[in-house]
Amino acid sequence: MMDFHRPRTRAAEIEDDFTDTDNYPAFQYAYNQFLSEHLAELSREFNGDLQQALILCVIGQVFMSERMRSAASGERQPLGITASRLADVCGIPRETVRRKLKRLEQKNWISSNGDQSWTMVIDEGVATARRDLLQLDQRAAARLARMHATLERLVRRPEDAAPRKCSAR
Repeated sequence: MMDFHRPRTRAAEIEDDFTDTDNYPAFQYAYNQFLSEHLAELSREFNGDLQQALILCVIGQVFMSERMRSAASGERQPLGITASRLADVCGIPRETVRRKLKRLEQKNWISSNGDQSWTMVIDEGVATARRDLLQLDQRAAARLARMHATLERLVRRPEDAAPRKCSAR
């Protein structure tokens, strides 16, 4: 029987580097620092309502995914997610999701499509939520860049693992 060994993905290699016994404390520290700082900022911005932040995040993710797919294919796709699907994805009861959707709608960050789905409100090409949360977004980008730089130091690059060729003199 032939062994058709598939090469490991780069993601699997990086995961191994992160879970390596020597790297794990540094990886875990960088991740926890990023996550705790970001969650604390979200909590402040959303007055302690992290479920509302999560729901907005999922709606934004669906919107951006469909927007990128539409741009690539040239076809206009529906841009929304239902309250039921949000409840399933977020693990939040449907009635709670509906209350959070109403609050986000009152802020003019999301709107109903009329088909029971919800999407981001866009004004002059920019999501109103992004405009209102711009400073939070900028701090998150800076925080993510710091975490990336930290994690990059923990990852072995493929060229570091490759055997070196001897040069003839």
